Amino acid sequence: MSTIRRRFVALGATAIAASMVLAGCAATDEATTEETTSAAASTDTGCDAYAAYMGNEGTEVEIYTTIVSPEADLFQESFMEFEDCTGITINWNGSQEFEAQLPVRVAGAPLQT
Repeated sequence: MSTIRRRFVALGATAIAASMVLAGCAATDEATTEETTSAAASTDTGCDAYAAYMGNEGTEVEIYTTIVSPEADLFQESFMEFEDCTGITINWNGSQEFEAQLPVRVAGAPLQT
C-alpha cells in the first residue's frame, strides 16, 4: 500500500469516526423542543436574574476581545435578554489586532474617578 493511499484511508477513517461522534451528540427534535420550552418559561418569569443591574438604562458597556464573527455572533445573542431587561447596551468590539491595540487603548483611556 502506498503512502498516499494510507493517508487517504487514515483521513477517511478519521472523517467517519468524527461524523459518528458528532451524530451521537446531535439533539433530537424532542430535546430541542424541551429546551426551547424551558428557555421561554425562564424568559416569562421576568428579569429577576438581572435585578442587581436595574436602574442603569442608557448605560453603554464595551467588550473588547479577540473573538470575531462567526463565533462572536453567539456571544452577542446571549446578551439580548440582559440588554432588554436592564436597558444597558453592550457594544461588542472584536479585533484580531487585540494584543497590539490593547496597550494603545489603555494609554489613551481617560482615568475613571
